[in-house]
Amino acid sequence: MESITDPLDRTAWETMVRTYGQTPRQLFRAAHPMVVQSLSSRTSTFSVPEVIEGVKGLTWGSYVGSPAEPYPSVVWKQHHKTPVSSLVPLLTNDVFGLAPNTSILLSYSKERGVSIMNTTSVLGAALVTWGHSDGVVRVKLKKEQPPWPIIKATGLDPVS
Repeated sequence: MESITDPLDRTAWETMVRTYGQTPRQLFRAAHPMVVQSLSSRTSTFSVPEVIEGVKGLTWGSYVGSPAEPYPSVVWKQHHKTPVSSLVPLLTNDVFGLAPNTSILLSYSKERGVSIMNTTSVLGAALVTWGHSDGVVRVKLKKEQPPWPIIKATGLDPVS
């Protein structure tokens, strides 16, 4: 580096040597889109294997994925901007798909209807998200409103 006479080039080389091997804290401001694979392209032939070879009268149970049941099929499909990383069963017998680093807060209401059975409905819901590049935990109360910041996490303490 002593042979470099231009002060700008010399400063650039000194900076490169001083910071060699360091990784920046953030490269991108937005996540890369994931590849979405179709669930409906899977096919199989349906034959029920024996539960225990040589034992007669023993049958498989009734559960999703049981060899005694037909192969599961997709009954509803929708593309989303963000990938779904977990499915949450609700007390209303619905299933809610959550994005990564997201949790759902629910408030239920039990109503006694005209029928004998009690009905459960969602009274209120909120989505809590974390893992953003700015370290802020946010809550979203309504679909049409932007999320509100709740907590600013330091870079040293991971939010889980």
